[in-house]
Amino acid sequence: MSGLGKFYGVGVGPGDPELLTIKAVKILKSADIIYVPTKTEKDKSFAYSIISEYIKNSIIKPAKFPMSYNGDVLKQHREKIVNDIIEDLKNLKTVIFITIGDPMLYSTYSYILKMLKDKLPDVETETIPGISSVSMLACKSETPLVSENEKFVIYPVTHFDENEFKKIYETCDSIVLMKFPKNSKEIVEKINKFQFKNIIYMKNICKDGEEIRFDLEAKELYEEVRKYFTIVLLKK
Repeated sequence: MSGLGKFYGVGVGPGDPELLTIKAVKILKSADIIYVPTKTEKDKSFAYSIISEYIKNSIIKPAKFPMSYNGDVLKQHREKIVNDIIEDLKNLKTVIFITIGDPMLYSTYSYILKMLKDKLPDVETETIPGISSVSMLACKSETPLVSENEKFVIYPVTHFDENEFKKIYETCDSIVLMKFPKNSKEIVEKINKFQFKNIIYMKNICKDGEEIRFDLEAKELYEEVRKYFTIVLLKK
């Protein structure tokens, strides 16, 4: 026995409370403390809105992550959250950190988990998967990501490189685009130079204003991908 509480990372899926796994719901109901990601301490958390109906007597703590690409700023905020989690675990609490989608797909949770294990090697941890926006897009549009021997890749548009993208295009049958920057017009226009039979985008996944559209022109695609909670599937 380590003399510590247990730490869970729980993926809460793309936004629909009915898409949480049974295991996730059971763990959420048993938690002493739940850390909820927010941009500021006063902001309403979309992640919390997904789980709120399943919460009983848990203490909810905001985990503030500013919308910043500054590594030092992000590390500082992560350090504070991890230190708070450690104090809770030392008090023998069952602690959960929730994250939209899946905890191991472009999630801040992965950084929190690593820092926690580095600081507290004896801590018992468990990560509960959630349905990702990638799976949700495929199911909502009834479009398979891949079939038979096809290959696909998830590409973060924030790090777009045209030569790299060309190589991916030449070797993969499906490309999922995520993490669009605000100034994505030039990038989207370059992507649209490639020959794709289908372009499927989904915005506001499991939220008000959810929409799926197909075969967009570059201008339309640019206008839509700037919105938050947007994902695009390209198929050759």
